[in-house]
Amino acid sequence: MLVDVDLYQPVLAALNSIYDLMSPGGVIVTDDCTPGGQWGGAYDAYAEFTKAKCLESVILHDKLGLVVKH
Repeated sequence: MLVDVDLYQPVLAALNSIYDLMSPGGVIVTDDCTPGGQWGGAYDAYAEFTKAKCLESVILHDKLGLVVKH
């Protein structure tokens, strides 16, 4: 799944809504996850979500936040 909303509340809502419905091995990619970047809301929501779920925070290409369902 791709989350490309850039704003804190919609990104966090999308992550919380979808994660528990995903099959193991499923992946969510959140765009614009750059700490302190122009779209800080996406990163803040991603970081909060991964911390709350005790998931590893993985940022690829300096902007793509990955969530892998275990």
